[in-house]
Amino acid sequence: HDRQYDKALAAVARALDEAGGAVDDADVALFNRAGDLALRLGDVDRAVGYYERALDLYAAGGFLNNAIAIGAKILRHQPTRVATH
Repeated sequence: HDRQYDKALAAVARALDEAGGAVDDADVALFNRAGDLALRLGDVDRAVGYYERALDLYAAGGFLNNAIAIGAKILRHQPTRVATH
């Protein structure tokens, strides 16, 4: 299963790289998905990095409920993360 998650995460990361600075709503969801995949692979730091990006983009777009939900995900996995608090 890990191999499938590796492939999926590589594909999502590639899509995000190709999007570059032009991030739309679908890309925000991809950051969340990439975080989920990284978690399944046991890479909490990488997952939190993706989640933080999603949180920032949701907040900037005015989607505060989504940002709060992502923040809760981050704190579930790294409860001492001061920046998220």
